Amino acid sequence: MKNTKFLRDNSLLLGVCIGAIAAALLFGQAVYAIGFLTDGVTSALTGQPANHGIQFTTTETVDAGGRIQVRFGNGTDFILPQALTTDDIALVIDGSAKTIAETAGSSVFGFSTRTEVVSSTTHVHLITLTLPSDESIAASSVVNIDIGTHITGGQRAITNPLTTGMHSIYIDTYSSSGSPVESGQTMIWTVQGITANAESTNTFPSEGNTQTNTKIGGTKDTDSESSSSENSTSPEADPSDESTVPEQPTPEDETEIDPIPNEIKPPESCPGDDPN
Repeated sequence: MKNTKFLRDNSLLLGVCIGAIAAALLFGQAVYAIGFLTDGVTSALTGQPANHGIQFTTTETVDAGGRIQVRFGNGTDFILPQALTTDDIALVIDGSAKTIAETAGSSVFGFSTRTEVVSSTTHVHLITLTLPSDESIAASSVVNIDIGTHITGGQRAITNPLTTGMHSIYIDTYSSSGSPVESGQTMIWTVQGITANAESTNTFPSEGNTQTNTKIGGTKDTDSESSSSENSTSPEADPSDESTVPEQPTPEDETEIDPIPNEIKPPESCPGDDPN
């Protein structure tokens, strides 16, 4: 069985519990409200992949061969990877991990995905789990559905919508005959990422032993650069490379400096002094 880590226990739990939704009529059938529904996600940034940890409590029995459907968006545009597979999803019911495969069978839940085009720019993505032919879900069961890379073996996650604000995620259950049984809704709030300027960036090139110090806003610190240049050590010249040999002074350039006298004597007298 897969090892899962439920995001409902994560400090980044961003799901908003909508919980008890009043019973509604859908296609002439009574649809009961799912008792408790949350979705914990690892990222609320727009356009970023996010792992989902969905938990809900059933209020009615879902019979063998029935379905659980996770619907991302109702006019919003979540992005499901086209290659989303059974490796990227885990199902636990009342603490018991379930086996998932592409086709439902004895003690095996079936898995499928589908995308419905609402408009040229809006899509609704559906993930469907079909119950085994020999297993039902009792009322008051706690169901956990995890989707993403936090699952052992998971390689793909669902990308958040590109727009900020509230985005809905729905859970619906159906009987084996296709009749709706329960429905619930939760939401996540997406925000834009924040980009901050770095206070200081120090670069130490591998050659030249120089330093560049950049302050906020890209202003160059000339004092720091001058100090660094004065304290830097020049590389040793290669005698075989004429371009690196320093130019030697010529005799004309040499200036003779008078030696400093060992003793400076004061003048014997100053003009205007009285000799007496």
